[in-house]
Amino acid sequence: MKEMLFETREGHRLIGISVEPTNEQKALVIGTQRQLGMGAFDAVFIHRTRLNRVIVLGKEEILRIRPVTVFDTEYDPHLGIGE
Repeated sequence: MKEMLFETREGHRLIGISVEPTNEQKALVIGTQRQLGMGAFDAVFIHRTRLNRVIVLGKEEILRIRPVTVFDTEYDPHLGIGE
């Protein structure tokens, strides 16, 4: 698996690897959908290799995906990265 840079519509840049979710992760997303009354949810599970955590992004949130270069940096103000 190769690290990719995921750019979101909000301008965040996340570096990680797209992974297959575990059954627990799937159940968590489905439970959240039901609580919020959401319809179908098409998502990508990303293992953020530099933070060692898995996040879920809706496919409609992703603007661009490309391979990581040595010049790429992450930008995620929610976690205080890249401010």
